[in-house]
Amino acid sequence: MYVGEYNSTMLIIVKNTTAHPVAIDGNRLVTTKEDARIHGLGSKNVADAVARYEGLLTYSYDAPWFEVKICM
Repeated sequence: MYVGEYNSTMLIIVKNTTAHPVAIDGNRLVTTKEDARIHGLGSKNVADAVARYEGLLTYSYDAPWFEVKICM
C-alpha cells in the first residue's frame, strides 16, 4: 500500500495478488460470490466516497496482481 500527498492531492495505491480472477465492469468491481446482493458493499462505499469528493478511482487486474488507485 502507498499513501502520499502532492500539492494537496492525496494518492492511495493498494496492490495485492489474488488466486482468483477479478471481474471489472467498466470502473466497477463485480462480485463472483453467489449472493451478489450482500457482497461488494465495501467497494461500493469507497466508490461513493471518492465520487462525493470528486476524486478518481481505478481498478486494474493483471494476473496475479489486483490494484486499486484513489486520487483525491
